[in-house]
Order: sequence, then C-alpha cells, then structure tokens
Amino acid sequence: MGKKILSAFIVLTSVMLYSAPIYAEKAATSTETSQYTQMLNVVKKIENINGEKIKFQQNNGQVFIAGKLSKKKVPSEKEATQFLEDNKQIFGIDSAQNELKPISTKKDSNGDTFVRFNQVINGVSVKDRILNVHFDKNGTVVSVNGTIEKNKTVTRLGNISINEEDAVNIALKQFTYKTLENTPKAIKTILTDNNKNYEVFKVNIYYTNPTIGNWDVFVDISSGKVIKTENNIKYDGKVLGTGIDVSGTTRTLNLYQSGSSYQMKDISNSAASYINTYSYNNTTLLGTLVSNSTSNFNQESHKAAVSAHYNAGKVINFYKNLFNRNSLDNNSMAIKSYTHYGKNYNNAFWDGQEMIYGDGDGLNFTYLSGDLDVVGHEMTHGVIENTANLNYDNEQGALNESIADTFGVLIETYTKYNVAAGGTWQINPSDWVIGDDIYTPQIKGDALRSLVNPALYDQPDNMSGYENLPDNEAGDFGGVHTNSGITNKAAYLIAQSIGMEKTARIYYRALVNYMTPTTDFNEARNVLVESAVDLYGGGSAEVAAVNNAFDTVGIGQNLAVATPSVIYEAHVQNIGWQNYVKDGALAGTEGQGLRVEAFKINLNNAPAGLNIKYKTQVQNIGWQSWVYNGALAGTEGQGLRVEAIQIMLEGTDADKYSVEYEVHVQNEGWQPWFRDGQTAGTVGKSERIEAIKIKITEKPPMVSYQSHVQNVGWQNYVQDGAVSGTEGQGLRVEALKINLNNTPVGLNIKYKTQVQNIGWQDWIYNGALTGTEGKGLRIESLQIMLEGTGADKYSILYQAEVQNQGWQNWVKDGETAGTVGKSLRIEAMKIIIIEK
Repeated sequence: MGKKILSAFIVLTSVMLYSAPIYAEKAATSTETSQYTQMLNVVKKIENINGEKIKFQQNNGQVFIAGKLSKKKVPSEKEATQFLEDNKQIFGIDSAQNELKPISTKKDSNGDTFVRFNQVINGVSVKDRILNVHFDKNGTVVSVNGTIEKNKTVTRLGNISINEEDAVNIALKQFTYKTLENTPKAIKTILTDNNKNYEVFKVNIYYTNPTIGNWDVFVDISSGKVIKTENNIKYDGKVLGTGIDVSGTTRTLNLYQSGSSYQMKDISNSAASYINTYSYNNTTLLGTLVSNSTSNFNQESHKAAVSAHYNAGKVINFYKNLFNRNSLDNNSMAIKSYTHYGKNYNNAFWDGQEMIYGDGDGLNFTYLSGDLDVVGHEMTHGVIENTANLNYDNEQGALNESIADTFGVLIETYTKYNVAAGGTWQINPSDWVIGDDIYTPQIKGDALRSLVNPALYDQPDNMSGYENLPDNEAGDFGGVHTNSGITNKAAYLIAQSIGMEKTARIYYRALVNYMTPTTDFNEARNVLVESAVDLYGGGSAEVAAVNNAFDTVGIGQNLAVATPSVIYEAHVQNIGWQNYVKDGALAGTEGQGLRVEAFKINLNNAPAGLNIKYKTQVQNIGWQSWVYNGALAGTEGQGLRVEAIQIMLEGTDADKYSVEYEVHVQNEGWQPWFRDGQTAGTVGKSERIEAIKIKITEKPPMVSYQSHVQNVGWQNYVQDGAVSGTEGQGLRVEALKINLNNTPVGLNIKYKTQVQNIGWQDWIYNGALTGTEGKGLRIESLQIMLEGTGADKYSILYQAEVQNQGWQNWVKDGETAGTVGKSLRIEAMKIIIIEK
C-alpha cells in the first residue's frame, strides 16, 4: 500500500485538465445515426473511385481514415484543403475553407508530407481541435486523423464583453505569487468544455516564487468567469570537466569557463542553444548556475547537478541522433535543469520551460536527477508538448504518461548499450522499469513502474482492468498514472517483437505526425499502425507486431467499415442437418433432387443489436412466422419441402448492410440473387428448394422507378424490388423512369424499351423517360444496365409481368425482359441491384 501511495505521489506527469471526460457513453440519436450513414456513404464513394478498401473509425468527433484516399496531387495546403472540402461529410464540417486553418506543412525523410489544420468557429481557433492530412511521397492522400467539434454554437454566459486587460487581471487573481516570470498576454480562443463551446481569453501565468507555477487560465469573454484552469507543470518526478553523479559514477561533462570559474553550461551541443544546470540551494527561490573553482565536480553537493547535466545531454543527443530533432521543440530550445529544489523534496517535474529536481528524503527517494529514464520521461513531456500536445486526463493523459515512460526506457537503454558508438541496442526485461535508480534507495530492485509487468506496481496491463476514476485531482485526472500501464505493456510487447530502434521510430513518427491533443487508446493503435505501414510496409512484421501487442492488451482493432458474416445450415431430405457453412457457401445439395426441409441462419461479428430474421413457405403449410438468429424455419421430421424463403436484417446498422441470397430450385436451377426480404424460390408451383447461398454485403446502390400506366398516369416512385405498374388489371405500362440513389459518383443506369409500332428506342440515362406518354402505346420489352464507376461490382436484376404470361423469370445486366415480336404488353415490373 505504501508503494502505491508513493507512486501516486511522484506524479511523473503532464498537463492537468480540470474538466469532465471527453468521451461519455450514450445511445446514438437518429440524427447521429444519419450523420454516420452519410459518412459511410462518402467512405464508400472514395473506395469506389480509388478501387481499394479503406479503414475508417469515428467516435465523438474523433476521425481516423486511412488507405488510398485520392488520386495523385502536388502536396500542399491548397490540395489538402480541397480534399477535406470534397469529403467534408466525413469530418463533420460545412466548409473546409471557412472552418479549417492550416497551421503547418512539413515533409519528412520518407518524402511524405503532413498538413495540419486547426478548426475555427466564427474565425476563432478551437483549442485541441486538430486535423492532420497525410500525403505519401507520390502525392496521394493516405490518411486523415484528428478531432473536429461538430457543435458550432458558442455559449454565452453573460451579456458583457471583457477585453484582454480584464482577462489578465482576472487570471492573476487566481494565484498567490511574488514574482512573475513573464508578462501575461490574453489570446482569444474557443474552448470546448462539457460539450459546450465558449469564446474565451487564454492567459498564461508563470511564476517561481514562493513556489513554481505555470498555468493557463481560460476566461469567458461574455461573463468574466473562469471556465477552466490548466497546469502546465509536468510532474514525475567549452571545456571538458568531470563529476561524480548520484550513482557514484564519474561522468565527463561539457562545461563553460568564465575567468577562473567552471560553470555547468554546455554550449557544445548543436541541437540546443545551451544546456545549463542550476541549483536552488535547497530553497524555492531563484536558482544559481552551478559552478566550481575547478573542472572536477566531485563533492556530495555536486552529485545531483552532475546527473542532471549529464543526463540532459544524453536526452538531447538521443533525439538528435535518431530523429534529427533539435532539442525538445525542434528549434534548438535551451535546456535548463534546476537541482536541490526545496528541502527533502520527493518529486521532479517539467514546468513547460525547464526541469526541476528535488533531492528526495533519502528514504523514499534519493536525488531525482539521478535516473536517466526519469530525466528522459520528463524531457519527453517537452517533446509531447511541442508535437501532439496530448491532453492530460483519461485515456489521453494515460497515453501521455505512457509515451513518456516508453521514451524514458528507450533513452536510458540507448545510452546504456552505447548505441551511438555502434553498440547493440539490446532488449532486456530488467531495463523496462521507471525510477529504479532513485526510488527507495535502500531497497534493491525496486521501481516506480514496470512496463513488462505493470501489475507489480498496481497498474492494469489490459483494458479489462481499466480503472474509470474521477476526472479530478483526487482521481488522478481519470487515472493517468494507473491506466498508462495498459499502453506501457503494449510498447514493451512491440519492442520484444521487432526490437528497440524500430519501436522508437514507429512511436516517434506517430507522435510527431499523427497524434493530436485528443488521441485516445484506440486512435493510438491506429496511428502507430499507420506509422509502421509508412516505415516498413502494409504487410510487414512491424505492422503485425503493433496489432498483436494492442490485441494482447485489449485495445480495439485497426477498424475498417467491418461487414458482419452469416452462418447457416440446411436440413436435407435423407441427410438431416448438415454442418454450418458461411458467407456465400452452398448449403443443401445440387443435382441430387433432394428437398431442403428446414434452415437455421445466424450472424457472426455483428454489431450489438443487429439481428437476422427469416421465414419459409412450406409444403401444405404456407408461409410460417418470422424467426430470428439461429432459430429453425421450416419443419423437421415431417418430410415437407421448403418452397420459398425471405431473409432480412433488422436493428442496429440494418441500414448499412444487405443480406443477399440465391436458391437452387427444382426444375429451374439457380435463381438470381435476391436481397432484404424479397422472395426467393417459388410460390404456387410446388417446387422444392434444393440449396441456398447467403452473404452479407454493404448496402448496394438503391434503384427507384416509376411507371406511366394506361388509365392511371404516372404512379409514385417505388424502389428495390417493389412492384411498379399493376397486377391482374390488364393495364399496359406506357413509359418508365429509372434512377439510382446512394450511388458512387460516376455510376449510371441506362435503359431502353421496345414500344408498340416504334420498336427499340435509344438508350437513355438516370431518370429520363423511356417509352411514350399520351400516345396509348404499350411497352413490350425492356433492357437495363449499369455503367461507369462500380458497374463491375454490382448487377441490376429486373423481372416483368407480361400479358397472358404472368411474371417471367428474373433477368439481369442488359438482358431482355418482356417479349419481342409477340405484341404483348408489360403490365408490371420489379428492379433491384445486388453485389456481383
């Protein structure tokens, strides 16, 4: 128990948010369902245009889409904006030009280009609402990820309008301090909090006396009310010289000689303006640059500073050597480390500008600068702040901590095994701990956290153990130091599979190019996979390693628009129940003349709430009632044939998918495919069904059509297999209009009719009239085809009821329905589109 309390106390952390959780579970409204359906339609359109399946995930404004998303372009802000405009329904925006502001464009060493946008509402930037567009080296858009605020309404809490000076004064009143380190400025922004948007001034207050504080205060412009306060302190904890560090090891130090004084000031590192180390001299007042009369810092009072100075240089070198990153901000930011903070202070933290280290109390902690993985962890918070800027609550905060832990281990082992000088970067489970060199110095082998076995230090290692803690200080802001164990375990498993360097490169690429302030665990998996694809290829062992690791810890799949599968079995004459088959396989028999007497049909991999229902027409019984999800339809032990069947989906996502089925019928053979409740088989012919195939597909395009009928005129449009015209009334169809709905861009429908006294008319397209109007001439035959984008994926089926003949068999894809040369009228028709 003591260990758990201490682990929480040294909150090796990042930005603290005082807000409710970003995500809350709730049932989807009909509007949300409709919006999601619109998103999927655009996703399908992109798939059809580019000919490849894509991955898509959307949750509360957080969007991830990846695959071949566009044709080749010249990567630029303009092209990225146009892509977002062309596909705006996916991202929940009305106008990319008006709602998204480009904030950066960068090209990486792979030749890929990343354009980052910030959402704006009424011309004001929205905090944390970032969208990334990724072009590969060929100029193809291959992924977009980020978070967009769908609610564009700004809430006003009052009727006043404060100015920048008012906001600064209000912010200053929130704290007790003696000395400010900056001149506070007020920056207008939109803050989203508890699903409401507020126009606020963001004011940064940074002070060092009597304690250190670095806060962002968000002041509502319409009322002067403080909406939120964010803590920017990240807790965790040219001459050469030498010094003895916390572990007793002699280290070589880069120093600066000023007259007869040797100062801990390193100006030799090309990646940072300088690396300076200071001492607070066991106070909380302003620190002084650590100096000595000789270049040998070997006294007890020097140990903490020697470790801080040496370790800071190792962190900067790690990022420079592996990623060519110039300091924490990639712009040669100066590094300042402060040691001997306070008296017996059991903590260390990054305050947004510098590192602060306590000395520890000698029992729970020793000098906190003495462990390179702790220093690496804290300084990595500076990298995170200058890249993804991950929020610091709930999953985002746990991910923030986990990335800092992961790089803490990577930095320490990179140094330990002398990788920069050609050493082998080993993976040793004993290395995958945080704080082992400074925590409980009198207990050997102890640590703050283990990435190999998080449970050793009261952390979960799987989502089944995720702790839903309150999003406040008492609840560790949603358990950021608890739940980080889950993604820590995933990081270790990845490294165990593919090695340290590849793990480092995948994580760094994901952090710098893909992650945003709202990236959660699922999104982290997605973007780590994308980084692995970018670096090592789509089918690589590296991609598999990331997926396998996240599978192991129970973090969701790299999702595509997943299609459920269907399983089914048939009870056959003389055989009984056959084994289950699935997804278009044959159940029953073919060519043996055996009747099917019953079916059982069920779904696999289906969303909760999606059901399959079906009913059969049985010899001597007629149509039975609907049954669901694996129940028996038909009869067993009575020797009665199934003559017809109808199958439908019902419930959650039934609007996204179709169930398609074809049957093998006595004397007819295989009928065409039917779908979504249409009748397969025969009615009134006493013919047995002998076999069936069933599959689930994404909803194909819908076809709508209307008939101009003798003595009736134009009927209303019907769609997808419904009867248009009349049955049993002896009335001719004189004209038709046929059109497509929910269709990929570029897919067209064309059709032509043979008309009494005229013959075959020309092909017409997409809702135009074929036949005649006002002339009393019958349509005698009909041909229909699909043409253009997606025509190779779908078939159009149609069936005509003909004078003196009744309903003919179904025909498809340009075949002739009706009669030629018999002067017989078409009286009705049915039309449907199915997947080939």
